Amino acid sequence: MNPYEKAQLDPAPADFGAAKPASRQSGGLALLFAGAAIFAVGCGGGLLAGFVGARLSGAGMFMGSDFAFEPVEASIAVTLPDTVTPNEPFDLVVTVSDTSGIDRTIATIDISEALADLCDLQPVTPETISINDDYGYDEYEYYTTLPANGSLDFTFTATAKAQGSHRGVVSVYFEDFRSVSRPVIVNAETPGAGAQED
Repeated sequence: MNPYEKAQLDPAPADFGAAKPASRQSGGLALLFAGAAIFAVGCGGGLLAGFVGARLSGAGMFMGSDFAFEPVEASIAVTLPDTVTPNEPFDLVVTVSDTSGIDRTIATIDISEALADLCDLQPVTPETISINDDYGYDEYEYYTTLPANGSLDFTFTATAKAQGSHRGVVSVYFEDFRSVSRPVIVNAETPGAGAQED
């Protein structure tokens, strides 16, 4: 037998690049694609989870901002007569005091709808920048500086529109969106309305 015939009979050695069976080759490709898909899904899922988590965290900080703020370190007092006469003006004074030890900016003073509907309030001092009642309450815009450890008085001329106890809330908002509020009761009585005749 000549060398040519012998070469035709002997199979090629495996380590000389003999082709693998087609079934094993396709199986290897399938595993390769499956691995790539799992990797892609894993990375994509991780990125998506991170993105969603970051967005939700940011949204939570924004939506829950009232609870994330530091203490207000301020107080308000509302001064008015114990009893007023309906349709007669009286002074209502909102005193804002700082306890933070730094200068702060008072943005607005808000009067709740319940009180604003039953009492006509007109700001006197200091001068307001604007007045807005589009949100169901009266908002008086000031953007004035409250000195460190100091106090400011905001005076309104108020008029009760009817007899009775008119309840509401006065809120002071600072430029950093923190706020402090205080309930207010305006007792309006007509002089002699409860007196009995002899």
